[in-house]
Amino acid sequence: MMGWRGVLCLVVALWLVVPSGCGETGGDADSDTDSDVDTDADTDADSDTDVDTDADTDADTDSDIDTDADTDADSDTDADSDVDTDSDTDADSDTDTDADSDTDADTDADSDTDADSDSDTDTNETSCEDQGGYCLSPFESCRQGYHMAGDAYGCSTACCLPDGGDSDADTDSDTDADSDSDTDTDAPCAGGCEDREWCKDGLCVCQSGWERSGGACEPIVPPDPATRTAEQTCAKWNADYDNRAAWVWQEGADECAPGTLNPESIDDGIRRLNLYRWMLGIHPVFNQRTLNPSAQLCAIMMKQNGDLEHYPPTDWDCYTQEGASAAASSNLAMGGRDPARAIELYIQEQRVASLGHRQYIFDPPYLQSGTGHATSWNCTRVRGGGNSYMPDYVAYPPPGPYPIDGVMGVWSVGLNGMYDTELTTVTVRDLDNGDEYDARPSFPQGWYGSLSYVAFQPFRSPQEHSYEVTMTNVRLGGFQEPWEDLTYTVQFVDCTRY
Repeated sequence: MMGWRGVLCLVVALWLVVPSGCGETGGDADSDTDSDVDTDADTDADSDTDVDTDADTDADTDSDIDTDADTDADSDTDADSDVDTDSDTDADSDTDTDADSDTDADTDADSDTDADSDSDTDTNETSCEDQGGYCLSPFESCRQGYHMAGDAYGCSTACCLPDGGDSDADTDSDTDADSDSDTDTDAPCAGGCEDREWCKDGLCVCQSGWERSGGACEPIVPPDPATRTAEQTCAKWNADYDNRAAWVWQEGADECAPGTLNPESIDDGIRRLNLYRWMLGIHPVFNQRTLNPSAQLCAIMMKQNGDLEHYPPTDWDCYTQEGASAAASSNLAMGGRDPARAIELYIQEQRVASLGHRQYIFDPPYLQSGTGHATSWNCTRVRGGGNSYMPDYVAYPPPGPYPIDGVMGVWSVGLNGMYDTELTTVTVRDLDNGDEYDARPSFPQGWYGSLSYVAFQPFRSPQEHSYEVTMTNVRLGGFQEPWEDLTYTVQFVDCTRY
């Protein structure tokens, strides 16, 4: 019998991220039985010791994957990485909080000694709104046409004023020689940064995975994985894998407050996500800052209730509609110490037969991401198409040289086409010693993203060998294409030697 997803699933998937009758991973058809505690101490690239004491040798450590298998139309795969597909456009969440420390207006050190006891206190009792501005939310930069004022003007974070306003002028009326104009010229990224940019050190720079071309940030298009050398692969891996953030998240004033998620940590997550996509030959995503605030509220809800739930009940602690909306359209995870590690949990998919989270992370059209993280609880928005490149297939691990430390969980191939559950077979042959493995494929159900997935695991721990993968009776490039065999070779390399 042919491995069609089913017309109903396909139609529903066009509108929903989490198919409700098409395959979630776990027990019952609807309820999500997320296991939330995978702390496996495997030996892969991440040294994340989290909680999983399971000694398997694959890359997963700290997986906490939500194993709910409901097959309904929501793509809730709850594998400690439940899938976020939310298109919410809430408040822009770039943390570009202007560290503008201008102390001018309040402490005008006017040293005049004349009789006028010019106090120059400039208390700025005027509110931000009174001056035509608005208060900045956490994780935001001022939108275009506004700049960050040197004074908060009553805002808890910072005040964004229209360009041309807020000269920060010390309006002291004394007539002595001090003509203190106190002009604030250090507003970083004045005018705001574009979607694919971060504000760093006062400049708008392209996010990881993107580069400036002709004044705009364009995607760094990966080469065909099969054509790369081991040196090129490891140069990319070694340059982009490590985190750069000094800290991840600081809690807020109370348990329901979003707190402050370090933008550098968000960038670490985007860089890790785009690193894996580059390795597989698919185009990068970017962090859509407007999606971060709701994703952060989602993470707070999961943390406070100790559970992963795509549809949290309204009586949950710290419940908000914004957070619930983000939960319904995000991958959800517990156990990763930072956003970058959470990305690996989604790829690893321990105990998640549907591979739903991995499917979203590696979906070629995926373009706009949103990030929320609190302690070890993560919400990552995964729905948001826009990438136009669509390969015939996406293999994990991919053809060509691939870091052995980047192998996590089962192997998989996402087909831009289809398979046959009765006729499709997978064999893996070790080209170094001639050993051959019957990989016994499985066919994850549900519709998560754009591709039809085949999963297999020839062995638990690969060696630094080359392996030829042959998959029979598949359609590539579309459902109407002829049946054919797919063959590619994976070369595992140890990038610590490069």
